[in-house]
Amino acid sequence: MHDDFVERFVTKLSDSDLRFYCIAALLDPSMKQWHWPGCHRDLSFAQLAFNEEYDKNWAPPIAEIVAEPVVAPPHRATAPRWQGSMDFAFESAAAPPPGPVALTPTVAVAPPQSEAQGYLATTFNVDFQSEAALLDFWRMHEKRFPNLARMARQFLGCPASSASVERIFSVAGQFFDDLRRKMGADVLEELMWAAINKGSRRKQGE
Repeated sequence: MHDDFVERFVTKLSDSDLRFYCIAALLDPSMKQWHWPGCHRDLSFAQLAFNEEYDKNWAPPIAEIVAEPVVAPPHRATAPRWQGSMDFAFESAAAPPPGPVALTPTVAVAPPQSEAQGYLATTFNVDFQSEAALLDFWRMHEKRFPNLARMARQFLGCPASSASVERIFSVAGQFFDDLRRKMGADVLEELMWAAINKGSRRKQGE
């Protein structure tokens, strides 16, 4: 059993699966220190995969600050000092055209620290007793890490195995056999629902 697990999750683990498991592990704040029995992975690799995943698929777009154009004030012609003492007035000289428009280039301002970096740099004193408690943690910190919380729900919501799906196909095969090939989809769905929920209904009756 041990050799089979080592072969599946260490020696023959694909790069994409390795990145997925590293990201999912870091999304558990109790495992951010990367210390647990049997761990042979590099923390720096896991943190790099974590930040790359967040920056590529979950980070908000970088805000662009566009400065408004600054227009130079128009030049005003002033009459000479001796003009006011004369009995006649000269026509005012035509004002020159306004000065050139000075445009400030667009500046892309990156946030000083992403949500992923802030989360990795923060220490949380947690002790989860169930899987639901981990999801509750991200629900409580959703205001502080809104985008990272969506990423956590995506990664932590994936089933660890396909056993539940295989179990459903097994139940479907028991009803949809060679003698019931003409059974409609609605009837098959109702039979499967009754079979799958039969155990829970018995517990409720007790």
